[in-house]
Amino acid sequence: MPSLFGQGGRPARENPMLHKPMQRGTDLVPLQLPVTNSPSHSLFRDIPRLALFACRTLCCKAAAIVRTTLVVLLIICWQSPAGCQAEPPPSVEETARLISVADEIRELRNVREPVAADSAQQWKILALSQRIYRRVMMASLEIDATTALIDNEIARSTEVRGFLADRRNRTVTRANLLSALLGGGLGAISAGLQLSSKRTNATVATGIAGGVTSAGLALYGIRAGRGGTRVLDADSNMLAPLFDRPSLPANRYPTVVWKFLSEVAPTDPDHITRRERLMRTWLELKRLDSLTTPAGRVKIEHVTSTPNELFNLTVDDLDDRVAMLQDVRAKLSFLKRDLAALMASLPDLDQTG
Repeated sequence: MPSLFGQGGRPARENPMLHKPMQRGTDLVPLQLPVTNSPSHSLFRDIPRLALFACRTLCCKAAAIVRTTLVVLLIICWQSPAGCQAEPPPSVEETARLISVADEIRELRNVREPVAADSAQQWKILALSQRIYRRVMMASLEIDATTALIDNEIARSTEVRGFLADRRNRTVTRANLLSALLGGGLGAISAGLQLSSKRTNATVATGIAGGVTSAGLALYGIRAGRGGTRVLDADSNMLAPLFDRPSLPANRYPTVVWKFLSEVAPTDPDHITRRERLMRTWLELKRLDSLTTPAGRVKIEHVTSTPNELFNLTVDDLDDRVAMLQDVRAKLSFLKRDLAALMASLPDLDQTG
């Protein structure tokens, strides 16, 4: 144990590095001891250097792996006959067959070498390309014409539906106001007559009249809430061919569009045609009742009616008709998407001078 006294029994001097004299009026400030060069402190100072060295090593290895992978991919692409050209999606082949350009596209894809200018091969490629573009343009215009007819029927049905809905809302509002006014007024009169004991019969009669009037107007408002009926005077019934009903001569689907609706979509889980998919959707959403029931047959007649048939359509009939037409229009938009994918899948042919 160290002694508190120095040599010769004299007290040892106080170490100035351990304590600091405290001055009056000031706080005692703790003294920071100097850091020694111990092995533990050297290890702590080397940790950032080791971490930086490890990060650099990992980055170098990752870069080497990426370079090796790219070299392998380039070798595979160079050895493959068709290069790294992506395979067209299934809908492209279906669309090419639908518009009868599958053979032309196959011939274009078989051309692997650059074509010389003003050669017979170049003129053949130009003829094939022009034939493909013409077929694609014709199909696109037929889709636009069909959607224009659908939009026209949607617009006319929406106008008639808005007219019937406005008339229904006005009738229901008036019935509610009259029910409140007459029922409240007769109720107030009946309460006033109760102040006199000699007018019991008049009080009862007035109360009964007020209740009957309120109930009658409420029933009238409920009946009027169904809306009125009106014949749709639009020379269009684009839903009729989907239900095998006679359609107007000007509202028939083009061949390409009808074939598209009558074929199975590549991504359909149940492998049913697009037309059958629409039917199933309408049945699930209660747009239609079962086609074998009388109510279902009447509904089909209403959503596919023509002005000559003089069917009185309700607001619900017009709502269902508009919704079903919009579904058909949305389905046709997929054919436009497939045409765009078909054009994007055509190979780029190089030309030499």
